Amino acid sequence: VENLGLTQSLQDLTTHYADTLGLELQLELESTRYLPETVGQSIYHIAQEILRNVERHAEAKRLSVVLKKQGHYLLLVIEDDGKGFRLEAIDRTKHFGLLGLEERAALFQGDVSIHSRPGQGTRVEVRIPLGPA
Repeated sequence: VENLGLTQSLQDLTTHYADTLGLELQLELESTRYLPETVGQSIYHIAQEILRNVERHAEAKRLSVVLKKQGHYLLLVIEDDGKGFRLEAIDRTKHFGLLGLEERAALFQGDVSIHSRPGQGTRVEVRIPLGPA
């Protein structure tokens, strides 16, 4: 991230996962030159963890990754068409990956929302405030 920037690093990361897993990939990545390096690195690690979960659990055929400025927020959305799960059935004390996502986002006063249903894939949204535009 420090050499390539967040946008290029995310493109390389998601392309690697898509190629390795044989996924159809849709990317929408905006420039993030305005971001502090620490925020960029944190977003990259969040994306990495989400993609690991897609690899381990989703059994997906398609993957979508969006990174864009939306109002006063940086928005990262990673969505797959995999098998999904019941979020309320997840024991967060045993699934440190989900807890780690929330903790990384919280370092920058951000939040993570996860939307998933069995048979309907998973959508993870990460919002990090950027301050006044």
